[in-house]
Amino acid sequence: MKKVTKDFIIIPSSLSSNNCKKKVTISLLEKGCHTFSTSYYASKIIKSNLSRIYNNKCAFCENDTTAGASLQVEHYRPKAKVTEEVNHPGYYWLGYEWSNLLYACSKCNRSKATFFPIKPSGTRVKAPNYISPGILDYSKSRSFYIDYINEEPLIINPEVTSPRKHFTFLPTGKIRGNTDEGKETILKCKLYRNPLVIVRKKLISDVLHELKKVVSDFNKGSVSNDTVRYIVRNEVLKLLKIYNDNLSFSELARTALLNFDYYFIRRFGFQKDQNLLRGYFEEIKKIFSNI
Repeated sequence: MKKVTKDFIIIPSSLSSNNCKKKVTISLLEKGCHTFSTSYYASKIIKSNLSRIYNNKCAFCENDTTAGASLQVEHYRPKAKVTEEVNHPGYYWLGYEWSNLLYACSKCNRSKATFFPIKPSGTRVKAPNYISPGILDYSKSRSFYIDYINEEPLIINPEVTSPRKHFTFLPTGKIRGNTDEGKETILKCKLYRNPLVIVRKKLISDVLHELKKVVSDFNKGSVSNDTVRYIVRNEVLKLLKIYNDNLSFSELARTALLNFDYYFIRRFGFQKDQNLLRGYFEEIKKIFSNI
């Protein structure tokens, strides 16, 4: 997961139109029985905006569509029901709320479903705030409003919270939760699923393969120190590009760069090989000191 920036105040036209506001009014009357219209909350303009904000990646697994999971508009707070609380009607008043819409792949979206756990210390919001009877207070329906912060959600919203401290990526491609929020997000979105582990591991393995190959060639005397230096630099730049261009698994690439020794160098059995790579890595690491 990666923190993203969304302007919660400038709302796309399909959600700010009078017709959509009429749908909101109807949803306030029908509550959990309301049939939500995708032509508003999942319109072409909504998808276009979310695609730009998320760089066409899933809000949860940070993968794009190349793994075969299409991207969908996801309601962060479930619009019709809440799995953890059977008597909760769902956050029906947020069904057309811009700050409640994320971009997620179909697999994460399906896995998250209507789960929305909160901490025991949190206070569940069960009804909307009104300006007057039947008139929704939109300013108190946004994700950063104090009532929603006080819920203390256990599934991370990358539009509100920086996910970095909540997760650790392993060289094996696995992901580990460092906090209750991290653990619950992994569990509910199934960020441990095997296809994700495989592609995350491949990102690391591809770099390691190139390093092992050049070190082997160097030890055989078939390449020079300059070649080793070039390969180390090239692999670092590949990871940096993934991060800078905000490609799939950019946070994993960042983690690998900042922990290059752990991810790559220590996986060489001989100290001389480690020293060789470490020396050239030290020369180049200043180029990403600000990530």
